Amino acid sequence: MVDQRQVVRMRAIADGYLTQRCEIEQEQMLLDGYGAMLHSWQVVASDVRCRVIQERRTGSQMVESGNQETMREMYRLIVPMGVVLRADQRVRVDGALYTVVSAEDALTDVLQASGTIVRVRE
Repeated sequence: MVDQRQVVRMRAIADGYLTQRCEIEQEQMLLDGYGAMLHSWQVVASDVRCRVIQERRTGSQMVESGNQETMREMYRLIVPMGVVLRADQRVRVDGALYTVVSAEDALTDVLQASGTIVRVRE
């Protein structure tokens, strides 16, 4: 077991590598004036320190889009511990939009949370 003081020091060092900022959005279902369901995205966290790292490309990242196979752009998003990431969210980093496809928050002695994100073309 790692001493709590060491964990605090390791978090400070690890957080130094989070050189980007992101905004995390959550989909909300709203009713319009006629009772129809509307999809809306609401910001749940802004100005979050983060780091986006492109993952290695493998054949498993091939997806079919229309009648063509395309390569999904998959990335690892790293955020400070305590930031909530869920697979039904999306993230904006440096003007680019990503969908969160998986999230992990119990890795590396609780130093950081991370998730896999996929680039969305707007």
